[in-house]
This record gives sequence, C-alpha cells and structure tokens, in this order.
Amino acid sequence: MKNNLTEKDIENLNKWAEAYDIDELKIKDKEKIFNLEELHIISVSLTELPKEIGNLTNLKSLYIDCYSNELPKEIFNLINLEELHIISVSLTELPKEIGNLTNLKRLDIRTNNFTKLPKEIGNLINLEKLSIDCNNLEISPDGIEKLINLEKLNIDINIINENFNFKSFPIEEIGKLNNLKDLSIRIRKWEK
Repeated sequence: MKNNLTEKDIENLNKWAEAYDIDELKIKDKEKIFNLEELHIISVSLTELPKEIGNLTNLKSLYIDCYSNELPKEIFNLINLEELHIISVSLTELPKEIGNLTNLKRLDIRTNNFTKLPKEIGNLINLEKLSIDCNNLEISPDGIEKLINLEKLNIDINIINENFNFKSFPIEEIGKLNNLKDLSIRIRKWEK
C-alpha cells in the first residue's frame, strides 16, 4: 500500500494527538505512523476527528470513543480495516461510505442518537460480528440479508420514540443468514 501521508498530515495528526492525549498518534516518523495497525481514540472532550486518519490505510483495528456527532468520511477509506468500534453519545448516523469497508469482520456501534443503518451495510460481506446498541434504531431490511458471513449478531435497542416501527425489524431477513451461530436481540421500551 502506497504511503500518501504528507508532512502536513503528520503534523496535523501530531497536534491533534497532543491536544487530546492520543499517544498512538504522537509519532513523527512517516513510516511508523503509516504502518500503524491499531488505533484507540478515547477522549470525553473530543468532539471531532481529523480527516487525516483516513490516510492511515494500514489500520486493521480502529476504536473510537468520543462525543463526535459525525465521523469524517475519510475514515471509510481505510480499506484494510477489519475491526471498527464506535462509541459516541452524539453520533446521529453512519455514513453510506461504511459500505467501502469490505474487509471489515467486526463492527460494534454504541450510541444514543443513532436511528438508522444505511443500506450500504450490506456491502460488508466479510462481516462476522455485528453489535448495535442504540436508542430508537430502525433496522432496514435492505442489506442485512447480504451479510452472508455473519456469525454473531447482537442488537440492543432502547425505544424512546412512541412512533417506533416494529414492522421495519428484519426478522425474516435475519432468518436467511445461514452462518449465524449467535443471535441476541433485546428491545426495551422506556416509559415516561
């Protein structure tokens, strides 16, 4: 994989890493930072991620725990990514570019304000484990039956919205997942 990191990219990543105390990105060496395979971004004060992360194309595992309400689309250029963990109270949507991560084997999403999965989730044909923990999530049948390698599916939904559409829940499509070995679905309704 070609190293497209510029000196400016490294400088921006280093400044950002210093500001949010992300030790793994406090690297000045272009080859070392480019060959990083695992990255943990954890910060309660973090509200946005730098787009330069999208140039770390050798990343295999990315763990994000922050208050960002959106992810930079450049993250979805990380085509070698095999694991993506997102924990964000504020995240409202997963961009359709998630479908670019075709090598992804594990996807873990935990957020309060997330309501829909994009249909492009169906492009993740190598996905083996999918875990979703959200409020008011409506899972569209579009795409979920395409996750032919899915072995473990964990869905945990807290229903706060009175207009939650149970009919949109893709039970029939989940039943078509022939490799599924572990299924856990929890749906709780919060009373006012």
